[in-house]
Amino acid sequence: MGRTSGSQQEGAAASDPTHRESYQAMDGEVSRMGDAAEARSVDDPVQPCELHWIELECFRDDGTPMANLPFILRRESGAPLWSGTTEVRGKLDDQGWARIVRIDTAKDCILEFPEVEDGLILRPMYPGFWDEVAEESSSD
Repeated sequence: MGRTSGSQQEGAAASDPTHRESYQAMDGEVSRMGDAAEARSVDDPVQPCELHWIELECFRDDGTPMANLPFILRRESGAPLWSGTTEVRGKLDDQGWARIVRIDTAKDCILEFPEVEDGLILRPMYPGFWDEVAEESSSD
């Protein structure tokens, strides 16, 4: 197989409309970002960042997602999860997934599933997960 030169590759890219359009879209996005960056001043307020988050993904023993399962997230101490919010009530999505973001601390959070009978088992996402949680809690 012969090698193609840079100009041949550029010619091939130029003849591919999807390739050309993707670069045009990227150029437009970079331009918009550049304009926004120039418009910001040092005095602009700092945007809040996500402090802590909790992600839920629940499955039945057979592997099917626990779709639309209601949950309650609160702190054992009764302190707010974030400004003015002491409890979050929600439902998992169709895939048994939910994510709660911008929590001040996840240290003493309690997660309840009011419609689940006794026997709910919480499993860590990976080996050593609970060790890391304990380390983070002791350093807070």
